[in-house]
Amino acid sequence: MPALLNASGEKQYKVTIAIPAQDQVATGFALDLALLVADVAKNHPNIAFRTSVVRGTYLPQQRMTLVKEAIQSGSTHILWIDSDMRFPKDSLIRLLDRDLKIVGANYPMRRTPILPTATDLKGMPAFMDETDGGVLEVAHIGFGLLLVDVDVFRNMPAPWFALGFSAKFEDYEGEDVFFCRKARTAGIPTFVDLDLSKEIGHLGEFTYKYQHANVIREAWKEQNGGDV
Repeated sequence: MPALLNASGEKQYKVTIAIPAQDQVATGFALDLALLVADVAKNHPNIAFRTSVVRGTYLPQQRMTLVKEAIQSGSTHILWIDSDMRFPKDSLIRLLDRDLKIVGANYPMRRTPILPTATDLKGMPAFMDETDGGVLEVAHIGFGLLLVDVDVFRNMPAPWFALGFSAKFEDYEGEDVFFCRKARTAGIPTFVDLDLSKEIGHLGEFTYKYQHANVIREAWKEQNGGDV
């Protein structure tokens, strides 16, 4: 779908903010979503948007439903946001400004070992340095915060999402990996916004134990001459 221009020459967008969720969402996510929606509504009249939440436990099915809704609504883009993410209020604007078919944030997994969710073109974890900026092409990326041009789905046959299995790692692969691989086969690369990625948080459960306090204790010893 070609982009429309308003009288000022600005591109016109219609964005579906797509959220697959279970029964509850994190407080921080809810706050960040409210701030993002308020910022777009107040400061970006060239962007029409709708928010769609599909509840369930089977992510491929939830994502398929959200895509169909976005297509039926005439959306130009889907902003995928998982309900366990933290993100800046201008995330949508920054991703739109990249003007790419598939672009999103590279954020850490919420389990140990803590690795980035994006994988580089060599099949290795796409680690980032503090000095990295711009965009980076990757093999695949998590859907925690990802902007996709709806034409990707219009021009690529379903299924867009499915679970797979990696013989190399003897483990299952997510629906996000399936999508990115299918898009790459169709000639559509996936990119990471390195600048935005540094401002993204991934919420998870953590069990605090006394040995974690002892790590801080050692730092306090260094700062206070060993008197702690």
